[in-house]
Amino acid sequence: MSYRIGLIGLVGDELKADRWGTLAMLAQYGYQGVEGGFLVGDSRQETVDNRKRLNDLGMECVALSCKHFTPELLDAAIENAHALGVEYIVTYWGPAESEEQLKRDAEVLEDMAQKCRGEGLTYCYHNHEHEFTNRFGPKGTVYALEILMENAPSLSIELDVAWCHFGGMDPVKYLRQIGSRVPIVHVKDFSDDNIRGRFTAVGTGVVNCMGCIEAAAAQGAKWMVVEQDKPNNLTGMESAIAGILNIREAGLLRR
Repeated sequence: MSYRIGLIGLVGDELKADRWGTLAMLAQYGYQGVEGGFLVGDSRQETVDNRKRLNDLGMECVALSCKHFTPELLDAAIENAHALGVEYIVTYWGPAESEEQLKRDAEVLEDMAQKCRGEGLTYCYHNHEHEFTNRFGPKGTVYALEILMENAPSLSIELDVAWCHFGGMDPVKYLRQIGSRVPIVHVKDFSDDNIRGRFTAVGTGVVNCMGCIEAAAAQGAKWMVVEQDKPNNLTGMESAIAGILNIREAGLLRR
């Protein structure tokens, strides 16, 4: 299997207390990358030094975020991505309130995706549930995410499988449908899919996380990133370890 396994969030307190010791422990359990901007330093040299230290652990930075659709934020993200050796930049929110607004946003996202492509980077959009629950078109059957994808053909998707599931779409089926545009998958689980925000460690809930990994891998996804917005009965570090151990136990990650 050619994909790599990463982590986002969960261990923020541990990183604040002991950044490099925490990252070394994650590497020991098989994590190959971390997503997020916490390795961006106060200077480019500090950022480059952080990259080397991370690489020395056998890890890399998966992606950086650019929350709002603004050229200024994108320019900064591109600069930091080059310093950290990052391939992906991600926008992780859009309102998806109307078809017209989605098309306007898609125009901006397309411009940003093309600019990233010119820099040797890939620009991605991260979904939540509302890109599936909000539907438009003559019969109200067109998902908001589909409108973005159709009108921003250069845009890639960082698919969050739990929010996809919570939005009423089978994420395994959806990955089989659009997987060629999904280089990064956020592998996340819910303990209850009727109540928003009931998170649990990957592989212990109602989302078919292992099926999602298999489907995404078959479509050529590069990264499977474990995520849990908040711990459940375990600590953040315990949840991160449980997630990767469950993936390994399912035979989907070999050491």
